[in-house]
Amino acid sequence: MQTSKILSPSLDLEMTGEKLMHDTLRIPDGIDTVFDTIVAQVAENLAAEDASNITSVVLSGVGDIYHASLSTEYAFERLTGIRTFAMPSMRLGLYGSTTLPSGTVVTLGSYSGRPDRVVEAAGLARGGGARVWAMTLDGSSPLAQASDLCFGKVPGAEMNGIGFQLVTLILLLIGIRLGEMRGSLTPARAEVLRGMLRASTEDMRRTLEASLDPVRRLAERFAAAGHVLFLGCGPSFGTAVNGSTSICPPHTLELASCACCRDRASAS
Repeated sequence: MQTSKILSPSLDLEMTGEKLMHDTLRIPDGIDTVFDTIVAQVAENLAAEDASNITSVVLSGVGDIYHASLSTEYAFERLTGIRTFAMPSMRLGLYGSTTLPSGTVVTLGSYSGRPDRVVEAAGLARGGGARVWAMTLDGSSPLAQASDLCFGKVPGAEMNGIGFQLVTLILLLIGIRLGEMRGSLTPARAEVLRGMLRASTEDMRRTLEASLDPVRRLAERFAAAGHVLFLGCGPSFGTAVNGSTSICPPHTLELASCACCRDRASAS
């Protein structure tokens, strides 16, 4: 179980309910704006990679980049046929980097690309023989410089509020392209999957429209709750973790996320 506590009743504007609602409602438009750029970026970055030599993949990062990794690890493995694990950057740097199998690729993310723990993990993973693919909005950051490839830099795009969805999109598009390169996906099937991702923003809009009033009624019903537990199973665990860190009430509230089942057999 992962737990956090919000203590201060005086919250920065960036963390108010109104700001979070605004950011949530603009997620589909934000993804639409960057979709073609990310598809092209993935294709260009992977063009010179030998996908057949990749033996395992570690999806890592901090904050909601790690949450997105938790949400996509099962899909990534199914798309590519490569054993895939999500791992926090601290665990990767302190423990995982010394035991990475030969042929491992590590995706490692931080929006700024500057946290010491993430940059350290990149260096240690490369020192252990892994290839490191950074996900960061700053292509000149220490993380980008310490990595073999860099994804996520979209000049001129407004990224506030779409980070979790953006990283999920990048990871899925990387998985689709690797699957295509390795032959686990035909080019036709890969294009169908990219089309499904492109069309998913309309599904997001319909979901938001249908959910807005019920969600508000639910929030009013439990506004006085002292504890909120987000349950997640399999891929939805990452969403539960991300949700538990995004709620921002005007009072002290215990937030937690808990996995119903995290083993691969039961997550299907």
